[in-house]
Amino acid sequence: MKKSVLLSSLLAVAVLLSSCGDKKKSNNNPTGPGGNTPVTMGTLKATVSGAVSLNFNSLTAVGHTSNTDTEKEMIVSGEAIANGMTYSIYIWVSTYGTGTFALDSDSDHTAQLTVIRSQTDADTYVNVTGSVNFTQVGTTLKGSFQFTAEKYDGTQVNVASGTFEVPVY
Repeated sequence: MKKSVLLSSLLAVAVLLSSCGDKKKSNNNPTGPGGNTPVTMGTLKATVSGAVSLNFNSLTAVGHTSNTDTEKEMIVSGEAIANGMTYSIYIWVSTYGTGTFALDSDSDHTAQLTVIRSQTDADTYVNVTGSVNFTQVGTTLKGSFQFTAEKYDGTQVNVASGTFEVPVY
């Protein structure tokens, strides 16, 4: 269940990223719905090794938070294109506030790396162990992370030296 919620959330963020902007304008400043409000993107960087190797550098990263009586969460998501493929990193923590949180398959905090080779060919690596440290929470999420993740067949990737500074939407 947690994986389907995670995948649904990742797809929602991907749609948000791909739909930002008024395609009729010729400038490179994306805008929000209606084409009036500039959308600021953040950065998400990491070194990925193992079954997939690359220096992940997303300039289209965004964040989301919720801090209500019934829902508390922080989400960081970004995607990068390299070697003709799209890579995305998604981190979800079911709490709100600064601090270091364990990322593991047994907790309510998780992370994943998705590699999209084509519209019909993709691999998702879900974290097994790791951590995320939120040093700033509010209109911007800032921090660092690292995790080891694996796909269904046991193939693993290591995501290290991760940093993010993303606006919250």
